Amino acid sequence: MLRRLPFLVAATLAALATPAAADPRARVVLVNYDTGTGAGLEDPTPVAPVGGNTGTTLGQQRQIALAHAASIWARNLRSFVPIEIAVAFRARTCTATGAVLASAGPSVVVRDFGGWTTHPGHWYPIALANKLGRQDLFPEPVGTIPDYDVSAIFNVNLGQPGCLQGIPFYYGLDGNEGPNGVDLVATALHEFGHGVGVIQTVNISPTVGNPPQPNPNFGQLLGGFPDVYNRHLFDNTIGKTWPAMTVAERRLSIPNGRNVVWIGSGVTAAVPSRLAFGLPLLNLIAPAAVAGQYDDGAAVFGGALTSPGV
Repeated sequence: MLRRLPFLVAATLAALATPAAADPRARVVLVNYDTGTGAGLEDPTPVAPVGGNTGTTLGQQRQIALAHAASIWARNLRSFVPIEIAVAFRARTCTATGAVLASAGPSVVVRDFGGWTTHPGHWYPIALANKLGRQDLFPEPVGTIPDYDVSAIFNVNLGQPGCLQGIPFYYGLDGNEGPNGVDLVATALHEFGHGVGVIQTVNISPTVGNPPQPNPNFGQLLGGFPDVYNRHLFDNTIGKTWPAMTVAERRLSIPNGRNVVWIGSGVTAAVPSRLAFGLPLLNLIAPAAVAGQYDDGAAVFGGALTSPGV
């Protein structure tokens, strides 16, 4: 069975796929969805070249940075079918103190396609399904329905008043964003990763609407089927993978920080050479009102914490 479903989500994790030697290096094609707007990827504002990015307008620099990220993914993926990514700069949720940098995901997910049945009854993002099936499963004529595999939208207002002011995207290609910038190339690598397969489809929102109401679909599998990503999500407390859990168990697992882990064989084998063991914790001893142990980690942006600045 082959089903087409609309699918666009914001997401949290990115990783490189393991190349399959039998397939050629993938071709990643960016589709400009800001065409004709005069904004976003077409913004004519003059800028100076920066960090190896030779663009002389804001739009050109955005295009070059995204193309650079796409080329990195292309060097690390294998597929007979080109991967088409629709990209745009539009408004995303943001405030003076926080912002959604971007949102991305596959345009559709499919299951039981093309006779490829290693994991029957599992959802696959379309780019991954195309790769495994070695064919374009939705070869729509241009101009009918959107002919792309991944959608990625970046926050056009980042760094402006009311949207994390003073911390804009950095468009250089050298990873030198400094303490007051957000590396667009790194952000795009992360988001494109969700689009090509590093994503799961369980409903993880406990509330819906405004004002918030309990979400009856919280913890449910999409259409009653698992996907090839969440079949590797394991809860150490409950002792099950997400597809093996009841809805009630998944509702407990979704917020179970430090206890939901990835059990894919490739990642598990690489842990000793890639990760440091132990939990990064901050032990705060004073004042007494906030003393205790807190999760600790490097910030995505901004300078290092200093004393007495804390």
